[in-house]
Amino acid sequence: MSETAITANLPLSEVQKAVTEAANVRIRSTATDTSEKFVASIKGSAMFQNNWDELLSAAPMAISLLGSCLVAASSSTSTTVTLTPPKGGFKYLSYKQLRPNMIQIVDTGRDCFRIADSNMDFIAQASGKMYDTLDDVVNDLSGTPQDAKDGLDIHMGILKQGALECKAKAIKIDVAFGNWLAYVNELHQVAEETMGDNDSKKAATDIDLKVQSILLDKSTAAEATSKKAVEVLVENVKVTRDAFKKASDEMPSGWDLVGMDLVSGLGNCLIGAANGMVQKITGNGSQQKGEGGTRADKSGSQKQTLPKYWDDPAYSQILAFSDPLSTLRAIAVGGPDGGVDWDSATLSGQGTSANGTLVFVQTMIKTAKSSFTSSGNPPSVEYQTLLDDGLALVSALMTVAEKKTALDWKAPDPKSERVKQWQTKASEIFNKASALSATAKTMPGVGGNPAPLLNQGNRGGTMPSGGSLAEKVLSTATTDLKESQAAMVATQDTYLKSSENLAKIQMSLGEIKGQLEKLKASSITLEQIRAILLKCIDVICDLKVQIGKLVQFFDALATMVTFATDYHVTPFLAYLDKIIAGLPQGPGINGFTFTDLQRQNVFSMTLFIRGYYSIFNSIALMYGKISKEWIMPGMSQVLELSKQTDDEDVLEKKRQSLNKFTSDAQDAIHNEVSAAQQKMLSGMESRLKAIANETKLLPPPPPGIAKAIEQGSSIVTSAAQAGIAAYKPASIAPTRLPRDD
Repeated sequence: MSETAITANLPLSEVQKAVTEAANVRIRSTATDTSEKFVASIKGSAMFQNNWDELLSAAPMAISLLGSCLVAASSSTSTTVTLTPPKGGFKYLSYKQLRPNMIQIVDTGRDCFRIADSNMDFIAQASGKMYDTLDDVVNDLSGTPQDAKDGLDIHMGILKQGALECKAKAIKIDVAFGNWLAYVNELHQVAEETMGDNDSKKAATDIDLKVQSILLDKSTAAEATSKKAVEVLVENVKVTRDAFKKASDEMPSGWDLVGMDLVSGLGNCLIGAANGMVQKITGNGSQQKGEGGTRADKSGSQKQTLPKYWDDPAYSQILAFSDPLSTLRAIAVGGPDGGVDWDSATLSGQGTSANGTLVFVQTMIKTAKSSFTSSGNPPSVEYQTLLDDGLALVSALMTVAEKKTALDWKAPDPKSERVKQWQTKASEIFNKASALSATAKTMPGVGGNPAPLLNQGNRGGTMPSGGSLAEKVLSTATTDLKESQAAMVATQDTYLKSSENLAKIQMSLGEIKGQLEKLKASSITLEQIRAILLKCIDVICDLKVQIGKLVQFFDALATMVTFATDYHVTPFLAYLDKIIAGLPQGPGINGFTFTDLQRQNVFSMTLFIRGYYSIFNSIALMYGKISKEWIMPGMSQVLELSKQTDDEDVLEKKRQSLNKFTSDAQDAIHNEVSAAQQKMLSGMESRLKAIANETKLLPPPPPGIAKAIEQGSSIVTSAAQAGIAAYKPASIAPTRLPRDD
């Protein structure tokens, strides 16, 4: 069923006013001073993927585990066990006796947290300083051409060096925890081989497989992934540049008003593709085995929060090419009496314009089709279908429009079946495009908002009071707002779901910690000691996975800066030479030149990088605060517990003191995490209210478009929330701690 135009539901006297307000909404939403909101939306949408809250919450249990290892080491039980070395001897263990190895676990663990404390401090400070450098990049871009030539290369180099230095610090933490995990794992394997039955030995083999997978050097695979991700991003850059040049050549006369919509779409395409690169390099898009897997392949895994086919090329390219499909719909439904706007359905332009709107739409859809390489998966198939349908509809309209010069030409009856079919198809095409676009904008890390523009184009001219141009302005504004709103609602709902899941994790951790605190040196059993080793492995696996992700992130960041330098900064500086020499700046759309596009791409990438820097700066700062207040003081208490004494009462008092400390730490960390969550949610709510206020100024989008956007956004929301619900960190796996008699 065809839908009426937005303008058809407004009094004629209100159309021009609504169009003016829509144009103002676009100007406000893409103003340079919205940069902080844009960065915050990127951070907010990706934060739940990179959230260390559950690991910070696990800190008290990690301290309790070290205390439990010391309790085990001080027991007479630990002195009765002599470990049998595997064939070829021990790889990591230093002793054949169980007792000194348990003490070594504690010493190694304390050293790991010391290394984490100092290196996370560096990461927090360095990532904070990167904000200043990113501001310098923005100033370079906002100044004169000479300012950009003098500063851009230098500041991009500083950004890359900062990312590499942070990566090196993260690797130090990663190596330390890897060595600790390897030591505990070997002790667990040997202990089970020495003391366990067949079932426990088989379980130990499964655990070893998990550990070896986590410890595996993935640098070669990561390099291949990074290279492939960059190739995809480079292809998208080429697509956006070619599309801009083609659009600037073919832009029909009188349609400059909506030209910046296409520019924004090209920017959205770049952000979506850049986010895809980060998701691939950081491993967020990796596929996990299903629920039928063993503990070895399920425990310690990352949240799998992206929808199936998340990296399909259709999701980035629809952002670049939905604009001509919007124009096609506007022409089909924006005419008088609810018909086609034949006055705007032109084949040739007026004045200096060589082509009309239909030729422009046809050219852009053909450009989209020729630049697209299908994956063969449903999103690609959907995208190809709507492009093919769009071309077929344009051809049908052109067949009628080319006869307009005939003296006896008469416009088809708006109520005719043929016109209704055209309108139904135009609405169907754009609805599908809106669904794909909404999915793309809701992806974690994209943020849902258009990138701020350094040059918003020419703002003069009289606003249309009707016709397809008015419909196009209103359609784009209302659709963009609805997509942004849907993305932000999805972000908020997903973050709330993540917070609820964290509360469950905290409760489970508290229960396990309570079990550990009941162990006593005078009665601890060998089975309980083996359970302690297994729980140590669980916790260290979680830590190792997240620290490895930190390494991957800074690797992705360095790759992103290198890409931005090679494919944006260098070409931009070459164009600046032409400007300084007084040469033409290349093709343009509504006062936005190709040089502006180059500059804008650097700016957009800078803001995108800042969004991700902000995530890990927050993580490092939070870790540093909790480390100073609770983790390191907890390690001091562990050290005190490790001091040898034959007085069981003194030992018990130290153990009780450590237990009280970890309980206090658990409460304090819970409060810190809750406060941080509320701050994040408050920011999300504020941005949602701002969009709601803008939405009130405009008429609503057609029901079909609104429904399509909600459906497209829900694809991401459903996948994210299902991934969060399924996520069970290894540290909360059930612990077998038999009753302490």
